Amino acid sequence: EGKFALKWAGPSGFTVNKELWRAAVPNDKRQPGTDKNLAKDFMPPHILIAGFDGDIAGLVTAGGWLAAPSGTPSDGERFLREAAAQLPDAAHLDLIGEWILSYCYDSPDSRFPLLVGNKQIKGDIHQTAVQTLSTATGGVIRGDCDDLAELYQNICEKQGRTAIVLALPSHAANAWAEKQDDDQWHVFVLQTGPALEFVATDLPKALEQAYKSFGASEAFDANGLGLLLRFSGENTRSSWRLSWRIFAEPDYAKTMIDVQKDWHFQTYQRGIKTMQEMIAKGDTDTANYRELSGLYSFTGQYVEAADFQAKAIAATREPESRFFMQIEQLGHLFAAGRTNPASIEQAVALGKELIEVQFPQLKAKLGPATWSAGMDLVMILNRSESSALATKAMETMLLEPLNEQSGSLNDKIALLAGYVQSPKYNQQAWEGSSQMLEMRKLTAQYAGTCIALLGDAGPARLAQDETLQTAAKSAELWLTTLAFHDVDEPGEAPMRYASAARYYAAILGQERFDQLLAAAALPIAGDHDHTQRIGGLAQLPLDLPWIRISVPYWLGRMQELFNPDHKTLDKAELLRLGKNLEDAYAVSTKLGIEHPQIEFAHHLGGLLGALVRQDKDALKARLDYVKEKGDKRLRDDTAQWLGDASRFLSIEWFGTVMQVWKAELNYKPKYFWIAWRAGLSGAPQHALLAAKMAADLFGIDPVKEDYDPAFKEEYEFMSHLYEPPATNPPATKQ
Repeated sequence: EGKFALKWAGPSGFTVNKELWRAAVPNDKRQPGTDKNLAKDFMPPHILIAGFDGDIAGLVTAGGWLAAPSGTPSDGERFLREAAAQLPDAAHLDLIGEWILSYCYDSPDSRFPLLVGNKQIKGDIHQTAVQTLSTATGGVIRGDCDDLAELYQNICEKQGRTAIVLALPSHAANAWAEKQDDDQWHVFVLQTGPALEFVATDLPKALEQAYKSFGASEAFDANGLGLLLRFSGENTRSSWRLSWRIFAEPDYAKTMIDVQKDWHFQTYQRGIKTMQEMIAKGDTDTANYRELSGLYSFTGQYVEAADFQAKAIAATREPESRFFMQIEQLGHLFAAGRTNPASIEQAVALGKELIEVQFPQLKAKLGPATWSAGMDLVMILNRSESSALATKAMETMLLEPLNEQSGSLNDKIALLAGYVQSPKYNQQAWEGSSQMLEMRKLTAQYAGTCIALLGDAGPARLAQDETLQTAAKSAELWLTTLAFHDVDEPGEAPMRYASAARYYAAILGQERFDQLLAAAALPIAGDHDHTQRIGGLAQLPLDLPWIRISVPYWLGRMQELFNPDHKTLDKAELLRLGKNLEDAYAVSTKLGIEHPQIEFAHHLGGLLGALVRQDKDALKARLDYVKEKGDKRLRDDTAQWLGDASRFLSIEWFGTVMQVWKAELNYKPKYFWIAWRAGLSGAPQHALLAAKMAADLFGIDPVKEDYDPAFKEEYEFMSHLYEPPATNPPATKQ
């Protein structure tokens, strides 16, 4: 009829007929499968301008003309600036994700971040906003959820908003909060899906709606919200937990993010000082006590950590939050028990109260979050002093039905198993449905919890305990029907075989299982359908060949030898396991079985072997590999194992290890991570050696570009904790 919803005549104006626009682009009717929390004015009036070749030229909105990014760094800054000026709200900002981003998997190799991965072969690299914009081709940028979240965060910050990248189940998103004229809090979430908006009178409630929309079974704690931060230009963000106040109070958010930077550099004394000063000035918020508790814990001051966690619990009104925090408190109390036996008694008493008194009162309110809380509780209690309580927690919180509608976790496994085996099975729904993905993740975590409980119990207890027998059946059903369907990449199968191996060892006993494993033949071809399984012990001989070449399995066995409860290291056993790992890697490579996690496990296994053999050349090769990869997680775990293994290394050899670290990596943020991990593992002399090196390199000369006085302060802080010097490190069993 000659009517137009939109008209644009260049700079002269943008005309909107709202009635016609919404007739063409409705947003008030919820279509099946869409989100019920769409942001207000979702898909606002706009025009996408593209050439005849399909290249995007830009977007026209009421805010003006936004030219698409061209791919140059300088133009990236232009795009960020203009987007901030022209896209005023969540609905308008979402147009970037709708039109200008093409979802792509990350490069599988951190050395070449601009490579594009796929569903089968991918890595995890978090691009900066400018890096994402530099990928533009034909006006379209590429990236995944974390890349888009950071791009949105950058634009929102230019708009003056306090924007946070949320850590969600298998997802990342950008969010901010506003208290609007309706006197309610609005939490906006921008992501690779549609823009969302959650409204409540109370900000924590609005945040709870936002977080739980991505996973109802996740435990939500307003005083410990999951978020992602990046420091030191690392190629991925790190997960942290902070109070809901960071969304409402910009100054508080800045202070707390500065404290997280202290965590990043492991200059804990500065973080402790900041939190002590805040509390002394009257800011006795629950989250502040909790933050201080965590800082004390990571410096080995476990009694103080438990004391401040107790203050945080006392200051918390919400029963659900108190429950989650008391589960954390169990970990502090057990750790404090290393020097204070009374703390163990307190932990056991608290565990009993949580299971027998508090949980029955809170079950209805916790809902599906019962499962994540229950799994945490089982894993913390799964130790000799409280093994019976761990089994009780399994029975009460994980085996019993949540309610008539939700059933139990066993029911979830059976439901998924039935779906996988039915004619209605749809691969696309299995991989793409958010509800399906949440159930897959939940059942995998539950099976892992069952296997861990069985492993510590052993075959004798299993034969007499009905709860353990039920857990064994659950783990077996998951391994038979779901475990190998629940992999997105063929190279992930070795990780599932590591789980299967732990299950078999728990059922048969480690010694008997090792005998069977040693006698098994090696696979002769890599193109095996791992989803075809018959289950039970009849499956064992079919799995043994694949367990033999599971690099992650052999690494796990090596790492178990460094358990804090072990007073000595069985060097011969570690070297035997290390050889098995190398053999497994060689066969896997020959068969074409590849995955970044296999490479990761192979590296760490080689690192542990080099440390114990005192092989300087092999150590140098491992650290050269880390430098070449430039990957945050690889670097972090390498530094951690240098510290964790140090108690079994002579102080002279550890000095050489640190000199090699300095020569090959010299990565400033991880010096004190090595030092503190050494101290926490029981090697204070080694800790002080690494700490002094860090202080000398970065905390002495104020003229140096990387000078940081916190490094000298941290060394002095550590020296006070570890005086007098420790005795010789634990003996190594030959």
